Formats: sequence, C-alpha cells, structure tokens
Amino acid sequence: MTLSHRERFIFHVMSVMSVDGLMKQIKENPKIIEHLEPMTRKETIEIVENIRQGRCRSLSKEDTHAMYDEINEEVLLGAEIHRQALEREELK
Repeated sequence: MTLSHRERFIFHVMSVMSVDGLMKQIKENPKIIEHLEPMTRKETIEIVENIRQGRCRSLSKEDTHAMYDEINEEVLLGAEIHRQALEREELK
C-alpha cells in the first residue's frame, strides 16, 4: 500500500496544524508539558487499532500497519524538509 500525493498532503498539513496547536497551548501555559510522556509502543498500537475500528473499518490490520510504517517514513523525510526550510529562513 502506498500513500497517494493527496494522502501525503493531508498528512503533512495535519502535522503542521497539530504542532501549531500544541505550540499555542504551550505558549499560553508552559507547564502543560511537565507531565507529558511519549506513548509506548503498546499504546501506539492500541490507538492505531482503535482508529481502524472506529473510523476505518474497511481497512485490514495489515493495511493499517503498512500505512503506519509508510507514515513513519514520511515523518522522517518531512522532518528533513522542514529543517532545511528553517535553515533557509535563518539565512534571510
């Protein structure tokens, strides 16, 4: 299974929106992150399965695992693009 350009676009826009929303919350209340912990692998798997069952029933577990892996790869590639864009802004 391969993400389409449309799906990649949606993913990256949602990532930007999520980070922006989190940053706004942190700016308003920096203590908001004091007690936050990263999700464990088990928690991540449970959440992905809950999403599949609740919102994407037509997808198989195999499909969602494959998409999760592909999205994870997209995160790594996207992070590099964002880093390069920030460096270009610093040079201006």
